Formats: sequence, structure tokens, C-alpha cells
Amino acid sequence: YLVEIYGYYCHSGKASRLFYKSASTVIGPDPDRTTDTGYIFYVKTSAPAEAPSVSIPPVTVEYGYQEALLDAEFTRQDGYSYTLQWYQADAEGQTENGTKIDGAVSEQYSVEAGKAAGTYYYYLEVTASKAENGDAATISVPVALTVKPKMIQIVPDAGQKKYTGQPDPAFSYTAAEIPNDLEITGALSREEGETAGAYAYTLGTLAVSDDNYQLVLSLDSPTFEIKDYQAEAIFSPEQPDGENGWYRSEVTVTPPEDHLISLDGEEWSDASLSFTEYEGTFTYYLKSIKEDETKGAVAANQKELKI
Repeated sequence: YLVEIYGYYCHSGKASRLFYKSASTVIGPDPDRTTDTGYIFYVKTSAPAEAPSVSIPPVTVEYGYQEALLDAEFTRQDGYSYTLQWYQADAEGQTENGTKIDGAVSEQYSVEAGKAAGTYYYYLEVTASKAENGDAATISVPVALTVKPKMIQIVPDAGQKKYTGQPDPAFSYTAAEIPNDLEITGALSREEGETAGAYAYTLGTLAVSDDNYQLVLSLDSPTFEIKDYQAEAIFSPEQPDGENGWYRSEVTVTPPEDHLISLDGEEWSDASLSFTEYEGTFTYYLKSIKEDETKGAVAANQKELKI
């Protein structure tokens, strides 16, 4: 007899699947039979194979890395055999039609060194074959490898400063662990502001032409200092010669030696200024023309003046 069995099996939450089994058998004579009859006493079925749950954490390394290891984790079940294959993908999340990586057939795949900065995509295909019924289930899991640019720390030199009114100097710095063939262009900068105080440095226009490297400002960078420049003009008469702080005579305001004077901070003169009438807060500026570190420094002054 040819015994043929058709049927469906299903698991909760999954679509039903048609199965077909056949086998030939010989059934002994039955003296009471009226027709040839086959009896099925026991039919054994088994659940289909199930793909394992596979997790692969993304990997991030820095340019110049020596090893980048993709490491998959999953639990092997008794009664199953497993085959694994890594593929290189072209896009994030891709799990089919990738490029097969020869020899990459285990849970781990070591990506070759020397990749440029960027993001690279892979996926692992795991096939679980069930020994009981020969059924198989496959799962493909994507993973990304990110190669970050190598960080080059910029460390501004300590002790850089200026006086109020002076232009900023060219800021000096050192670059830590920079390759000999890597060129840094541009200039270091600082926070905005011209009043006396401490200012943090910024990268400004500093840049490198190689995308495999990235400039970062050292967390331990010193600050740039603007020092308050002080100088006062010579008033003549030196003190008010009238009552209640008033001057009765003409007042002459003369810049000290090696200084220029200005009423607006824009136009400068080395000549004295004369006033015959004035009441209020008198503002004036003095610029150093000394041949020392104060050259170009500006002192802003105010004085109550009544003439």
C-alpha cells in the first residue's frame, strides 16, 4: 500500500504550512476483510525549525585601528546544526544581496585594518537546521562598523595676552601626535570680547585636509588674557580753581609722554586739548606708542569736569 498523508501544521502567530508525507507498506491478510484495507496506527509530526535570536552590537573604532571585531551572540539549541556566513553590505540595514566574505563563517568577523574614516555595513546570515525533520530557518542581522577620524589635540600655548585696545596676536599652539605629512591650515581664535578678562580659545579656522583626522581643542587649554591698560592725562590746572569743583580758567588736557589722546577712540593726536566751557562726565582715551609690550594699548578714562 502507498500511504499518503496531507495536512497543515501551524504555530501560534504564524501562518499555516502544508505538509505531505508518503510511505509504502505491506499490510498482512485479514480473513474478514471485504476489501484491501490499510490502517494508520501512529503518525508523528514535528514543529518546523526556528531561527535563533541573533544580536550584533555596532562597533566604533578610531582611524589607524589595529582590530575591529564584529561579534554576534545567539543561543544554540539542542537538536539543531548551524551554518553562519558574513556578508558586506552597501547600505544601512541591508540583509540580502550582499557580497559574501570568504572564510567568514563563525560568530566573529575581524575587519581588516586600514579602512578610512566612515561607516561600513555588514550582515550575518545564520541558518538553523533541525535534525528531527530536516527543516531549516534562516535569519540575517545587519551591523555597522564606524571608523571615526583620529583626534588631534590642539593645545594653545600658555601665557598669551594683550592689553585693552591692542589687536590680537597670532595665537600659538602645539598639535599633539600629528603625522609628519599632515598639514594644518588656518588660525586659532578665541571668544569675542575686548574688555579686560580671560577668554577661552576656539579652533577658529584651523583645519586639516585629510578626512581621516579631526582637530579638537584640548580640555586643559589655558585662557587668553586681556589686561586692563591704565594711563592718565595731565590736567592743567591740576585741580579746580573755583568753588564747588568748578574751573574758572581754561583747562588743558595733555597726553603723557609716549601717548596719543582721543575723544572718540578713533582720531588720535599728540597735541594738548583745550576747553573753556564744559559740564559733565569727560571721557577721553590714551594710546601707548611706547616700544614695548604696551604699544597700541588703550586706556579709557572718565573725569567729572566743570568749566
